[in-house]
Amino acid sequence: ADPDDPSQEEIVFSEKDLETYFLALMLHADIDTIKSYMYNLKPKDFSKEALQNLVKALKKLKKNLKIKTFLKTLDEKTKTVTEELYMWEALAGEEKEDVAKELEKTYKRLKTKILKKRLRNLTNGIELAEKQGDTEKIKELTDLFEKHSKELL
Repeated sequence: ADPDDPSQEEIVFSEKDLETYFLALMLHADIDTIKSYMYNLKPKDFSKEALQNLVKALKKLKKNLKIKTFLKTLDEKTKTVTEELYMWEALAGEEKEDVAKELEKTYKRLKTKILKKRLRNLTNGIELAEKQGDTEKIKELTDLFEKHSKELL
């Protein structure tokens, strides 16, 4: 089994898992909050297929999330995961302000994790381009690497 394969579905529901915790928080946010965070995230930033599908669905939202209606738009596997995330015990009864603060904190940690992953992938791409002598690709990837490095600061 390939641990980088997003279809390997072992999803951990824990505050320690930034991806699931962040998405659980998102399911309790208003549309403006969802849109602002989803703008900077890509489905491929998430490691599991069901989480990627949930991100795609959240990106398509046009108005405040109504969980029953939203669930009807998802495939079975994504629906099951989304229900689990929405019903997460740790978030039950949380005030909107507390969710917003927690969302911001979690997003910063998740963004750092995503950027480090992108930098690793770019490093691998640069090494491959160097082996192939592809100077155009090296420049393109190096520029991207520099851009993402600055985002980490």
